[in-house]
Amino acid sequence: MMNSNSKTGANLLAHNTVLNFIGQIIPLLCGVVAIPVTIKTLGIDAFGILSLAWLILGYFNIFDLGLSRSITKYVSECLGKGEIQTIPKIVWTSIGTQLIIGLIVTGLCVIFIPFFVDHFFKIPADLIKEATLTFYIIAVALPVVLLSIGFKGVLEASQRFDLVNWIKIPANSLFFIVPAVFGLLGYRLSGIVLLLSSIKIISMIGYIIFCFKVFPNLKTSVTFEIKVLKNIISFGSWVTVTAVLTSVLLYVERFFIASLLSVRMLSYYSVPYEVLSRLNIFPYSMSLALFPAFSHYSAKGTVNLEEMFLRPIKYLFILMLPIVIFLFIFSKEILIYWLGSSFAENGNTVFQLLVFALFLNSLAFIPFTCVQGLGRADLKAKFDIIETLLFIILLLNLIPLYGINGAASSKLIIMLMDFCFLIWVSHKLIRFTKKGLFDYKIIRTLVIGVIFSLVTIISWFILDKLAGLFLFLCVSCIYIFIIWQYAMDDKDRLTIREVKKQWLR
Repeated sequence: MMNSNSKTGANLLAHNTVLNFIGQIIPLLCGVVAIPVTIKTLGIDAFGILSLAWLILGYFNIFDLGLSRSITKYVSECLGKGEIQTIPKIVWTSIGTQLIIGLIVTGLCVIFIPFFVDHFFKIPADLIKEATLTFYIIAVALPVVLLSIGFKGVLEASQRFDLVNWIKIPANSLFFIVPAVFGLLGYRLSGIVLLLSSIKIISMIGYIIFCFKVFPNLKTSVTFEIKVLKNIISFGSWVTVTAVLTSVLLYVERFFIASLLSVRMLSYYSVPYEVLSRLNIFPYSMSLALFPAFSHYSAKGTVNLEEMFLRPIKYLFILMLPIVIFLFIFSKEILIYWLGSSFAENGNTVFQLLVFALFLNSLAFIPFTCVQGLGRADLKAKFDIIETLLFIILLLNLIPLYGINGAASSKLIIMLMDFCFLIWVSHKLIRFTKKGLFDYKIIRTLVIGVIFSLVTIISWFILDKLAGLFLFLCVSCIYIFIIWQYAMDDKDRLTIREVKKQWLR
């Protein structure tokens, strides 16, 4: 059962991307406003414990053995094949497994919490009792976290991102708002975390209600099958490998910088990286919409997967390129006005290298989603093992020679390797052709993008900054016009107009 609305195909994917983007940006803005208030009311030490609670409650899905991703994939395939009767087996087998995992982890946490509070975390003596109670509350809530992401995966499989975001936007926003508001009201940390856990419970109930609405047969057919579990675990285990190694690839250089250089130099690296990583909000939103679509339509066999792959990459390239070029050519000015001359002096080259590294990473979201959506998560996971080892070797060699610039260069090299590998695997799976690259105006888009980049970067070397900014704005307007006229076809324009019409109604 797909989205009950009339939107289909490209329009549905574009609509869902916008929904997911809004679902990412609203909580982010709430966090920007609320976090300073929370720090002031709770204090630095209590806020540190709260940040751990956010981390665990928000990102515990990395430990679900890839089951939520598996649910989305296999339910999407069932929808594509019209095998609605199989969906309850997949859902309840996965949900039951997630519940068991959650209960086991809860038990382990309850046993080891006293050790971590007393010996692992450096917590002030006056907060030890409060921290212990806080972590016990989090431990009890962990099964709910897993079940929530499982049921959310069911809705994503049906491409009902409207229903997902009806719950996700207020829930994730409240994760930042509640600590600020109740901190002002004098609530203790454990009471605030109890409220956050309650939000997770309410979210889970909401997801369950919507799942029953979209798939009524889930209420009447509750089954657990070992054969189904084997297939789900097989796919999910590779997803887990990728998830764990991706975390390593994202953060491991920080440990090397701190150990080989200094914590001070780590600040010059990590602050620009954290800000630039927000460039991935839109690619991530698009990949959320594309993952179930790839699984659904590959099983259905009635949609051109080449088109589904190439058009999103073109859209991302068109959208991200001006942002990336602007950040590159005005990096020093951005750092001076934002963080001061010290950051501009020490972090400018890092900023510029990371801009292009994260640009490649944003484009890689599409082939990554394609590879996993078409069921070859194993290929990406195996490459991630090799990639992680190469990254560590690069860091050990380049950081001692070039400092934080060496770390950023290592990141750029790895991101380039990752992007090229994913494009190659996607090509093997989809078999997109040279004709497709011309039919969907990919080559033309690349040529326009290269010319735009060269003009703006060369002008940056020649002109002063004010004239360079004026020229950048003028060339960007010309870029948008040329893209609309020569890189977009009738289907692209129709999709953009339809999505615009839907959101302006």
